[in-house]
Amino acid sequence: MKFPSILKIPEHKKFKMPNRYYDPIKEDIQNRTELIKAELDRKKSLDPDLSDYHSRIEGAFSQKSYYKESKSGMLRFTLMVLLAAGAIGYLYLGNVVIYIFIGLLVLIYFLRKREIL
Repeated sequence: MKFPSILKIPEHKKFKMPNRYYDPIKEDIQNRTELIKAELDRKKSLDPDLSDYHSRIEGAFSQKSYYKESKSGMLRFTLMVLLAAGAIGYLYLGNVVIYIFIGLLVLIYFLRKREIL
């Protein structure tokens, strides 16, 4: 439902371009490749070895992504705890906590560089 208006708002312009070129050979090739892909998919569904191979690959990738997420989650949690402890320590002790905090960050950086942490 359109509300009446004092101002006239211009309509958007539609871009229409007719097809200029038609390549029957390219269309024929696309149709043939679609038929071949459909036939291969039917063969894969009949052959249990190929479907098992596909599921094993999917499982390998999903396990690896789970491992990376848990490691990054732990790092994020550690950084949040360090920031909170630094803020609370700064309120109680002052600038000394900033130097300790910078020292811990440097230590964590070098431990991560050597892949210990």
